[in-house]
Amino acid sequence: GFRDFTRIAGSSPEMWRDISLANRDAIVQELDSYTLRLSHLREALVQADSENLEAMYRRAQEARLNWIAAIEAAEAQSKDGGD
Repeated sequence: GFRDFTRIAGSSPEMWRDISLANRDAIVQELDSYTLRLSHLREALVQADSENLEAMYRRAQEARLNWIAAIEAAEAQSKDGGD
């Protein structure tokens, strides 16, 4: 839940500063991508674009289902001895 989601905030600020700076190019690239996606979501909301909103949520649902399936497959493989 929220406690797990905010775990990093409870960690060492110095450590996360160093990690962030060491990975700044990748982080900035992901932030730019996320900002663009958020702007698309914002625009769909402003325009009351129900079709686009639904499509976004369907893609998110599909991505989550694929992610869960991959985790479950990896867990099953590790239980079976990794073959």
